[in-house]
Amino acid sequence: MPAEAPHVTQLPRYFAVLYGLMIVYASLEPFSNWMAPPPGTSFFVFAPLPARFTRFDIVINVVAYLPFGFFLAIAGRHRGDLGRLASAAGSAAILSFTMETLQMFLPTRDASVVDLTSNVAGAAIGALVAILFNRTPGLRARVSTWRHRFFLGGRSGDGGLALLGIWLLAQVNPGIPLFAATFDPSRELARDFAGTLLQAAQSAFNVVGVGLFLALLLRHRHYLGGAVLVLI
Repeated sequence: MPAEAPHVTQLPRYFAVLYGLMIVYASLEPFSNWMAPPPGTSFFVFAPLPARFTRFDIVINVVAYLPFGFFLAIAGRHRGDLGRLASAAGSAAILSFTMETLQMFLPTRDASVVDLTSNVAGAAIGALVAILFNRTPGLRARVSTWRHRFFLGGRSGDGGLALLGIWLLAQVNPGIPLFAATFDPSRELARDFAGTLLQAAQSAFNVVGVGLFLALLLRHRHYLGGAVLVLI
């Protein structure tokens, strides 16, 4: 009987797709009040540079696309280093250009070529990190061993880990309530004590739900306690 072919992980590809969707959400929410730019408005690529932009804004835009570039470069395992870098930077440029163009129709957003450049730079840096990671077989082997020791294998395990990882990344930005596990005290509902309790309970139950989802991904249940502590 022929040996079963080893599973080729789809985790980087799943991460890249889900993270790209998260970028779309973060770039275009609240998805309302769309309107055409005022007559005579220059396309953002040809518009003058913003009068005010800070290093913090640039760093945030770089960091936001860094994981995207990393996941894309890791997923492109059949390409050489230059191909990985070009693919990641090119994909990020297309995505960022599309988001900035759509932001011209959102009055609450400011489309800027500075943001576009920062996003592409972030993806390129992420791709370079992925290339270095790929050139370190010992580290790759340890990560793979850790992944298969603690979590289920196969595509279902890869998909579940990608969803869980994206949820964790989303928590870095409280403005992205992915899986609704963030607590926003500024909402009108949370202005009285009962509303605050309701909002806190909602967040708590969502975290419990994520914990149960994590339990389904674990290879052995005795890992659950430590995994939940790490999750929290």
